[in-house]
Amino acid sequence: MEFWADKRRRTVERDARQLETLRATHWQVLVLWECELKDASGLESRLIAFLETAP
Repeated sequence: MEFWADKRRRTVERDARQLETLRATHWQVLVLWECELKDASGLESRLIAFLETAP
């Protein structure tokens, strides 16, 4: 069980660093979870809203 807790913690930390790096270089980031891909209309709404805020 400790292995998976450590693995998840490292993944969360890695993802946070990557997001910070991207944002620091002026990228806009949209995070999607795999489970969100099943709802096509919801996904479409999120993508449109994200792209409408793009510079």
